[in-house]
Amino acid sequence: MKERAITDKIMRALRQRGIYVVKIHGGPMQQAGLPDLYCCVCGWSLWLEVKRPGEQPTPLQRYETDKLKNAGAYAEVVTSVDGAIAAVCCVLNERGFYYPDTFPETKPGEIYERPA
Repeated sequence: MKERAITDKIMRALRQRGIYVVKIHGGPMQQAGLPDLYCCVCGWSLWLEVKRPGEQPTPLQRYETDKLKNAGAYAEVVTSVDGAIAAVCCVLNERGFYYPDTFPETKPGEIYERPA
């Protein structure tokens, strides 16, 4: 499967779950090496570099991902919808929230505070 097809599936899946997602298009006016997707998860920045299974980010992509992490954003390399959802769950979990994909009794698209 092409990287673009994986990216489209991830965007569709995250949007269905209420996550704000923007595709970052490279070009001459764009900073090189930025991850493919910017997501906003409950006010927190999550950047996703999408790769085909078995592929690795370029050194420049790795450098930009590390810079984003050092600036306080979440940034991950993903190869599937499941990987992207896991990244979202990681962001929420670190912030004391959970996503209903891991708790089937909740409604899809809703985010809840983690019970004490």
